[in-house]
Amino acid sequence: MVSVSTSWRDQFGVPETLVLYRTPQGWRYASYSASGVLDGRLSGIPADSPPQDAQEVLRRLMEEGLQQALTVAWAADEQPGWWTGTVGTA
Repeated sequence: MVSVSTSWRDQFGVPETLVLYRTPQGWRYASYSASGVLDGRLSGIPADSPPQDAQEVLRRLMEEGLQQALTVAWAADEQPGWWTGTVGTA
């Protein structure tokens, strides 16, 4: 799994929203905070993995970078293969 730099918390803060979407090459994400957007690809999880698995990997990746526990309430987007997560701190 790709690590998020610990300085990420200082630069971007806690995300308010996560967007997760499936592409033929794999799972991609965008993390939206008051300070900006962080985006990338989830490594180590195949494109055909269930969305719940990708959601869990993304939540753990964000927790690792922020060094704090998060809760994420996921909802399917209108566009097939896309999910939006509302982030809270645990």
